[in-house]
Amino acid sequence: MVEAKSAGCHPSQWKDGLPIYYRTQVAHYAMISDCDRVDIPVMFDRWTYACFSYQRDLSFEKSIKEACVRFWEENVLKTIPPEPGSLENARSMYQISKEATLLANQEIKESLEKIKKIEEVISKLSKQEDEHKLQIMLAMKDCQTLVDEDGKALVTWKPQTTNRLDTAALKKMYPAIYQEFSKNSSSRVFRIKGE
Repeated sequence: MVEAKSAGCHPSQWKDGLPIYYRTQVAHYAMISDCDRVDIPVMFDRWTYACFSYQRDLSFEKSIKEACVRFWEENVLKTIPPEPGSLENARSMYQISKEATLLANQEIKESLEKIKKIEEVISKLSKQEDEHKLQIMLAMKDCQTLVDEDGKALVTWKPQTTNRLDTAALKKMYPAIYQEFSKNSSSRVFRIKGE
């Protein structure tokens, strides 16, 4: 069996083999078609080609089957959506809020403390990242490309032009047009409060 893919990255990002989301997909195909092997030819960024193979892994396929059956029995048949598995899914599922308050339990409090510690680490790493970027920029000065000994581009620092609508000027000069084409959008904003 063959399952062709395209990926907008360099093959080096797949050095550990198929990403889990593709491996799960082809394992499912192998399981339902009782196929011993699936070849996965991949066209990467810049027309770079590589081919991967999946050999039957019965324990992995068993876990996939169990997850599928559990989803069917607990969610589809009972018409209960599964818990969101990502921030994007949670935001999509709970777009509307009500003016209610939830008492934080110990597990939630621990998650909040972990978030605060993670944010501190991210802030420190972000400062270090900026320092290293500045060092590279000071070395590059007005050069657009930084290369290694083989001439391979490591960094580019090129001008980029974007056209944006000056909404403030439009609103001032043509308020009726601005109003006609204005579109309201709302979303829930997640903010962690300070002490």
